Amino acid sequence: SSSLSARARPRPRGAAAPPPPSNPPSRVLSLNDMLDVEDLRDDVEYGEITEDMREECGKHGVVLEVRIPRPAAAGGGEIGPR
Repeated sequence: SSSLSARARPRPRGAAAPPPPSNPPSRVLSLNDMLDVEDLRDDVEYGEITEDMREECGKHGVVLEVRIPRPAAAGGGEIGPR
């Protein structure tokens, strides 16, 4: 005799599938309000921050891209690895 308790129970006919999660997984991470605008204006500092972000985020998985908007482009302060 087989028991359904050890296996997934089949959905009754006509029953709707459960709704998708309200917050689906994403491959994008956005970190806000981490930096001072002045840090982003200096080219050397900007390069060091970008490399630090790549290294630190890389400890948790593959980093495809790091984008840090500079003040002239987006107002600054937001960073995010991808």
